[in-house]
This record gives sequence, C-alpha cells and structure tokens, in this order.
Amino acid sequence: MDSTHPLETVTTSALLFRPRNNLFQKHQTEAIHEFASKFKHQPQTMPVIGHDVWIGADVTLSPNVEIGTGAVVAAGSVVTKNVEPYMIVGGNPAKPIKRRFGDALAHSLLRSEWWEFDPFDVFRHDPTGVEDLVRRISNNELAKYIPRVVKLNAELEADG
Repeated sequence: MDSTHPLETVTTSALLFRPRNNLFQKHQTEAIHEFASKFKHQPQTMPVIGHDVWIGADVTLSPNVEIGTGAVVAAGSVVTKNVEPYMIVGGNPAKPIKRRFGDALAHSLLRSEWWEFDPFDVFRHDPTGVEDLVRRISNNELAKYIPRVVKLNAELEADG
C-alpha cells in the first residue's frame, strides 16, 4: 500500500526501487541503483477508518480509501473505493450490500458522536434502541466520556 511499482520493467519487485532493503543487498547492481534514483514511486496515504468499524478477516484495503463510521466490511473483501458510514460492503471489488440503518438515522448517529460518551451510559439501555440513544444524546442526558489519566512515571517526576 505504500508505493507504486514499476510496470515497464522485467519485474515489479521492490528490488528495483528499494535497493537499500536488506533483503536485496546481495542482488544490487549499478543499473538498479540508477533506476531506483529516477523511479517516482508515489507514497500513498494509509486507509482512514472511522469509529466502530468491523473489518472481517483477510480484507485488503487499498491506499487512500476511507471506511466510514459504523461500516462493515465482509471477510475476504478487496476495498478499492470509499465506504459510506453505516454501509455493509463485500466482494472483490467490495460493493455495497445494504445499509445498517436508514439515511436519517445514520446521519443522526454521526451527528451524535455517540462514541465520545461514557460507555456505561451508552449501553445501560437496550442496545437495539438506537433512536433512543440519539434522543438521549440530543437532549443532553449523557455526559461526554473523560478518560482517567494515569501517569506511569509519576514517581520519577516527584523524585526529580
């Protein structure tokens, strides 16, 4: 996911554009070093994965894709395009299968940022009551979660 490989050469191997890799040291030639110095491999951005995403086993994510909050990616899928929030996708290439929630509820969940709230408060009621959760958040019935800060080196700081 981190680069473009050469297509016009006898091999697409990183041997040709990453000559400093220890795996390739004994195979290096002057021609490889010259090619590598001119090859424009384009570093890609890593996939961006939203909150509460379920990615099944053996999934391949292409660079530059975004997996929206609440999405589900079926096992064995190859994701080459962005996945909308709360969408279930699968296949090679991955295609939409169905939405987890209707558009209005999905937008309400995203606006609520429910993952920012205390899990005890979020899950104390029926977990299938998604509309109720959104209502409780919009009515300011839940407090944002503030994690406890633990300083592992507090004793070192106190001793100076």
